[in-house]
Amino acid sequence: ELAKNLEHIEKFTRVWLENKDSEHEFQKLFKEVNDAFYAPPSVDNFAREKALNDPVNLIMVYVEAKLVNDGLIMADLIQQFNDGTGDNFLTHEQFRKVMNTTGVPMSDIQIRDVISKLDIDNDGYISNDELAELLNAQRDVLGQPGSPWKQYVDPALSIMCYHNIITGEKIIEGNMTMEKMVIIAKEAMVHKKLQVERERTHDAKLADWVEIMRDYSAKVIQGMYRVWKARNERRKHLWKTDIDRQEQEHLFRNEMATRIAAWWRSRIGLEVYKFVVECTIEKLP
Repeated sequence: ELAKNLEHIEKFTRVWLENKDSEHEFQKLFKEVNDAFYAPPSVDNFAREKALNDPVNLIMVYVEAKLVNDGLIMADLIQQFNDGTGDNFLTHEQFRKVMNTTGVPMSDIQIRDVISKLDIDNDGYISNDELAELLNAQRDVLGQPGSPWKQYVDPALSIMCYHNIITGEKIIEGNMTMEKMVIIAKEAMVHKKLQVERERTHDAKLADWVEIMRDYSAKVIQGMYRVWKARNERRKHLWKTDIDRQEQEHLFRNEMATRIAAWWRSRIGLEVYKFVVECTIEKLP
């Protein structure tokens, strides 16, 4: 269902971009994309320039490209390179193998330095959570969220470039044209709409999941209450039964005590009677 919705939204957005109705919104996004690409380094955008030059973000661009093109998620990628151990992390050497398959334009020394930065907690491993966190961070910095076009400073040329992680096309600053920038802006607009739909679907699924868990929790609690109530009623019944049994045993003991006492009285009375008779009646010779 999500795939159909995304396909419909993409088709509708591309048609909409060809109409005049989209001109105002598109021009606004185009200016944002164009300014972000050509903005010179300054004190005001120091954090952005640092992110554009950060080799960690560059590596995450190539990692994301592999994920997108192979139809994987981060956990799948880790499972491919952790020697089938099923662990949720990679060693430094295993992550180096990942880098070699992505074609990232960096030397072994640069990759080694980046890996040391990726290992946030310095435990010798790079976990799925660490990679996912860095992946999300670069998505927010290197271009429009959801767009396949990523911008960064090419480490080999030290020039700003746009890199399409799906097609592999790379456009450096000197080769950028207005037509190419329009294409990039249109793709950014399309994927912006798709990203909104993905987030909406994710939120809806999360809300449905929360509702399902609430219903499940309510059923579990109801079941636990019924079990508790049944056990409580059983304890009450057993208590009443135990009281009745104790009363019956008490009555039986009283009755038996009365019978024994009566029997002893009769025996004692008989013996006394015999004794009195023997003492008062003369025996015949």
